[in-house]
Amino acid sequence: MASCPPPKPSPCRRCYRVKVSSSPLSAQQFLKRGDSSRKRKSPVEWTPSKRARWNNLPDTILVEVLKWIPQNELGVCAQISRQWYRVVYSTGVWEDREILFDFSAFCSIEYNGKCEQYEWFVEKMGRYVRNAKLVLNLVCSRLRDPRFRGAACRRQQYEVMERLFEGGRLRSLQIDFVPQFNPPHVYMGYCAHQDCTDPVQNFLKKISSDLPGLRRLSVQCLPDWHWELLLRTIPKMTNLEKLEMNHKKHQPFRIVLYMGDVHGMIPAALSNMSTLRVLKLANVDVQDTLWHALANHSGIPLQQLTMVAYTDFNPFSLPTWERVAQKFPSLSVELFFRHGQQRLVLRKSEFESFLRDDVRLKTLCVSQAKLCREIAMIDVLQIVAEKYTDSLETFLFFQSRGQPMVASKEVELIRRFPKLAEVAIAPVITDKRLKQLAKGCRGQLRELLVRSVLKYMPDANKLVKMEAKEVSNLETVVTRLLGYPWEMSAPSWAERELNAESDIEFAEACMEQYM
Repeated sequence: MASCPPPKPSPCRRCYRVKVSSSPLSAQQFLKRGDSSRKRKSPVEWTPSKRARWNNLPDTILVEVLKWIPQNELGVCAQISRQWYRVVYSTGVWEDREILFDFSAFCSIEYNGKCEQYEWFVEKMGRYVRNAKLVLNLVCSRLRDPRFRGAACRRQQYEVMERLFEGGRLRSLQIDFVPQFNPPHVYMGYCAHQDCTDPVQNFLKKISSDLPGLRRLSVQCLPDWHWELLLRTIPKMTNLEKLEMNHKKHQPFRIVLYMGDVHGMIPAALSNMSTLRVLKLANVDVQDTLWHALANHSGIPLQQLTMVAYTDFNPFSLPTWERVAQKFPSLSVELFFRHGQQRLVLRKSEFESFLRDDVRLKTLCVSQAKLCREIAMIDVLQIVAEKYTDSLETFLFFQSRGQPMVASKEVELIRRFPKLAEVAIAPVITDKRLKQLAKGCRGQLRELLVRSVLKYMPDANKLVKMEAKEVSNLETVVTRLLGYPWEMSAPSWAERELNAESDIEFAEACMEQYM
């Protein structure tokens, strides 16, 4: 029988030091962490008295603090104490938040995980949600794809959202229908299967029946088959104050959406709404019947009208618009100019035809696909300054495939608008003129968005240092002048050909933010 090996002698202090010094850096750090004598004490020692201070905070203060904490971190805050748990799952923390329910997943496994997560959230805190944004999936139920089970997923997302509607506590609802795949036969606009259309129609009926106190409704990219049902259910919402309708996103031209009897249902729906204050129409054909409905119905307290204007059609040139302007003298109008189907450039005469004397312009957005020599940013400001000096609050100017702008006389013109609070310009050369713009609008601008370009292309060795230095200096100066933290996006260079895709993405992101 073999004897046990003798125990190894413990290393002396000298051997321990040699072992540590010959070890790599990571091992040295690991051994030093294990030494209790080298452990650093925390600068803040949490004693029971300090913990009691957090527990003794009033509920009103905790609600104001937890409003600024992200949604994903509220679950951790609820585990601090019983008081925090009670406050986290209270109405005051969730009533002003906009909760996003995104069902646009790539495969069925990821989709089922999202549905289970949202189902638990609705069951736990659905009664506290007041503002919700839904991104619903429009995949065909008969699609044979091993990654995605269309019929089961469609039913599941609508069942989860119907539970959210129970009790009628929602005040704001935004719905965005997103097609899952690129083939045209998959999109619900071309899918007439009964098992595909029935869940959507039942869901739209639930909105009008289960949400009597809804004040804001936004519908984006609803399939063509369901617009008729939506327009029939809208008059049943007696407390609706804000209505947003967008047929399809990012359309480069005006489209005639409604056919037959459905075409005249928008004016009929609006004429029965006595609480509507804000109306937003994007990619929806505006014809004479809409102005007739607004002018003839005396119970609509309309205060703001937002439209995406295309250069191939001017709804303000219709004769019935004069009656609408006389009926609503304080009506604020928001115009978002985009290039038309035939002409990709906004002409000066077309732009002036939209700016009528009977229009009270509040927001102006000019997005050009190409640089037009007839009209520039300085021309736009001069035309607007002649008529809308006292009403303009937001100004957005974007152009692509052209030369970057240098803000020179624009600074003096912008200062002529006393109510102007938000400015977005792209692309702009980052030089002293931009600092002059921030300095001239000190205490006035609430937000400044700029996609900047550098003056010239530096060498490869000096590229990173020069770019970082110029950007940091500009951000520091503009932050000091504006009075709030200001960050600039990654700049490009004027000598290099401007990327039209990045310019369009920046413009679309800004337009989505303001629309």
